[in-house]
Amino acid sequence: MKKTAWYSGDVKPVRAGRYERKYDFSAQEDSFDFFDGRDWFLIFNDGSVSSGRAQTQDRPWRGLTKEAK
Repeated sequence: MKKTAWYSGDVKPVRAGRYERKYDFSAQEDSFDFFDGRDWFLIFNDGSVSSGRAQTQDRPWRGLTKEAK
């Protein structure tokens, strides 16, 4: 599936869900976080979502695009 362009961390997603986020440490791959409609939460390696909001609320993010019907 195609991904959207990167959005600035100042812009928030319209929908709640899982999004790829860009972090500063280039040695690691970008990670995925969960946006609940207001705040970002970390997604752990086992797929669970943290109970506390992520410290980094302003990181760039991108989502997946839906194919046109």
